[in-house]
Amino acid sequence: MRRYPSKTVLTLLLTALLCVAQSWIPGWKRYRFFDSAAVVRAFHPGWDSPTSSPPVLAGAGNPAEPRPAATTPPSGARTPRAVEIEDPTGAMRPFYEKLRRREQGENLTLNILHYGESPVSADLVTADIRELLQARFGDAGHGFCLLVKPWAWYEHRRIAISGTGWTIERVTNSAAPDGRYGLGGVTFAGGAGAHAELRLAAPGASVARIHFLRQPQGGSFRVTAAGGAPVEIAASANETADSVASVPLLPEAKQVRLDVVSGTVRVFGWELRSTSPGVVYSALGLNGAFIDVLGRRYRSGHLESVWREERPDLIVLNYGTNGLIGEKMADVWFLGEVRHALKRAKGAAPAGTPVLVMSPMDKGWRDDTGEITTSEGYQQMVRLLQQASLEEGVPFYNTFEAMGGPGSMGRWYHRDPPLVGGDLIHPTTGGGRIVAKLFVDALLRGYARYKPGGGVRP
Repeated sequence: MRRYPSKTVLTLLLTALLCVAQSWIPGWKRYRFFDSAAVVRAFHPGWDSPTSSPPVLAGAGNPAEPRPAATTPPSGARTPRAVEIEDPTGAMRPFYEKLRRREQGENLTLNILHYGESPVSADLVTADIRELLQARFGDAGHGFCLLVKPWAWYEHRRIAISGTGWTIERVTNSAAPDGRYGLGGVTFAGGAGAHAELRLAAPGASVARIHFLRQPQGGSFRVTAAGGAPVEIAASANETADSVASVPLLPEAKQVRLDVVSGTVRVFGWELRSTSPGVVYSALGLNGAFIDVLGRRYRSGHLESVWREERPDLIVLNYGTNGLIGEKMADVWFLGEVRHALKRAKGAAPAGTPVLVMSPMDKGWRDDTGEITTSEGYQQMVRLLQQASLEEGVPFYNTFEAMGGPGSMGRWYHRDPPLVGGDLIHPTTGGGRIVAKLFVDALLRGYARYKPGGGVRP
């Protein structure tokens, strides 16, 4: 009997062949998914260390970081720079006013919801935005995270989530027949025995808010926080309704567990709050998300209900990386989708809550020579995001230009250590900190102009 190689061996051989072929088959270099140099850099002692300091930005109020000649951008290349939030209608003023009241000592919370794609789902930039704003205005809690990991690379800084026994439906797949996905865009259904656990790197949260659905024959679940008594919550009701249950946490609590007791329950996630005043910053990212997620895939009235319960002070929409297929751009269709999504978001947001569009970072594209460039289609996509935002009276922040514009992904990739990963899409921890600081600085400049004497009348 003839013996054939196992499927595992064949898979490894095919993968190795593709890694080699991408370097020498004409035209394949632009689709390269493996970079041997990136592997070497991944084991560099200073690679993406959470404790290492990011490069200091020139022109940001700090001295420029000396760089080795090998990583100095070519003459004429743009470096990260200050870009203002475009807000010709003054839509950000309610948010700035609340910042002013908080800075003057009022005991209040600013709740910010940041929606986006895979970088947001990994809390790459948002974690640093959260920390920067909380350092200035106070820490009122981490915010929302999904019940369990819907995909392996879903992360939240200083929080670990786990669990088993759940059927998971994502808004990106439009799989839930009732169109209810909760605050984070994912619904988790589980019967008796299903459980989830949240662990904190350090205590400090005062309340765990459980987002779930009450529904006919909804069953019940139990929440147990370390050191506290179990709290059983009924998820059954005559009519389906979005609900939130608050469970108090002891000061030393670093663990919260949820167990389904009876029936089938639908849970969306956890939200950690503190009784201290300040900022709550929720990273609400979905892998592979597109801007039509908010525009078309939520059940009518559901997004309104969720946001009404959450009462955000600012909603950030950070989409666009997945707006292209290859180098091509369906510009008329894309522009219509953005407009539709912005109209839906403005209509669903509580009165007076600003919606801000934050463009995606640059996205690298390898040309036939292997050089990392920015496709014209991607640049057009950013321009269309800007156009639609301003036409709809929605503030716009151009992350792409703040990074340095076309070609910036290549320049960031060739830094030592790199500021972005080998996929030329996702930032490293150091790169994420730079993007976060650029964005927060723009927010604070807008706020400074709003304050009396700052050039913008309240």
